[in-house]
Amino acid sequence: MFDRIAPVYDAMNRLMTAGLDRRWREVTAAAVVRPGDRVLDACCGTGDLALAARAAGGEVLGLDFSEAMLVRARRKAPDLEWVRGDLLALPFPDASFDWIYVDGNHLYEYVRADLERYDPKVKPGGLIAGDDYGVRGWWDDGVTRAVDEFVEARGYEVVSLEANQFVLRKT
Repeated sequence: MFDRIAPVYDAMNRLMTAGLDRRWREVTAAAVVRPGDRVLDACCGTGDLALAARAAGGEVLGLDFSEAMLVRARRKAPDLEWVRGDLLALPFPDASFDWIYVDGNHLYEYVRADLERYDPKVKPGGLIAGDDYGVRGWWDDGVTRAVDEFVEARGYEVVSLEANQFVLRKT
């Protein structure tokens, strides 16, 4: 599906959000990325969040399973590292990242499992962030339930739950 929609993905995001999607990416990255942070943009799509994280000073790696999305990301920033890969088998050593951002599957079971997969990949004190937290009725509240359970089970500190974004710090 994502290979098929890649040619219109950015235009769809701009249209569906009235252009606000760029702004929330910039605000999110500016709020949490520190210069020199190693950042993984998982499910990076065409790379807009990765670009915002780089602008905030991060050393960014974008990961996506859709080659068509990565082609577009590479056009925007050929100097960034873009990796075709699968969230189910992250090809990185443990404690590799200061910040992992994901905008992937929003169903409860997947979000919960993904958070468990990211846990070992983020450094102590590092952050896991994503979107659609608190959006009622959206995918049966899967993101909200999964994040709340993960925080409870793993003892992450909730940094922010604003503007439907979640930011969690590994303690």
